[in-house]
Amino acid sequence: MARPLRRTSWRLLAAFVALPAALFGIPAAAGTPWLVGDNLIQNFPLRVLVGTDLSHGHLPLWNPYSWSGSPLLAGFNAGAGYPTTWLFGFLPDVLSWVVNQALVEVVAATGVLVLLRLFGRTWAASALGAAAFTYGGFMAAQSVHLDVVQAAAWLPWAFVALDRLAHRPEGRPAAPWAALLGVTIGLMGLSGAVEPILDGGVVLALYALWLLWTCPGRR
Repeated sequence: MARPLRRTSWRLLAAFVALPAALFGIPAAAGTPWLVGDNLIQNFPLRVLVGTDLSHGHLPLWNPYSWSGSPLLAGFNAGAGYPTTWLFGFLPDVLSWVVNQALVEVVAATGVLVLLRLFGRTWAASALGAAAFTYGGFMAAQSVHLDVVQAAAWLPWAFVALDRLAHRPEGRPAAPWAALLGVTIGLMGLSGAVEPILDGGVVLALYALWLLWTCPGRR
């Protein structure tokens, strides 16, 4: 039984990686990367500037091209502290952009898949839920704001960490799940988008209160 389940999980993971790779990679390879709206006029240029600084051995601290100069690392929208933004310092700009876009979908889909499986849903239901979250609704509408969807993609993983903190087996340490919670919230902050951080913080706090109420032994 374990082997078919393992095969199912790996096949879904492969699908969740292949789909965004094709969705963003094929148009980019044809010379038309998905760059519209604020991504075109703000998010992509700022990340290219971060990469230029890094490739020249400088910290991405300052943007000399906006106004009479403005903060880059502290400017938030550039996502200069977000790990995958650093790819712009080592890879071609368009390739770095495509990798960033694809990773958003991978992180979001796998996070929802794991969360729904923890809630007891079937593989099929979990996969459909993951696809619906990743490619519909909020994520689709905000795809023109890379920073927003990067932050939102980590939210399901934060829910996973909270859930496991509350429901971990007796005697199992809390440290791995506390670390996952810290990493996910930290990455949401480094993405450069305020809205998902605030909205996500509200729903995470509500879920934490629910877990405190229903799992008194894990407080």
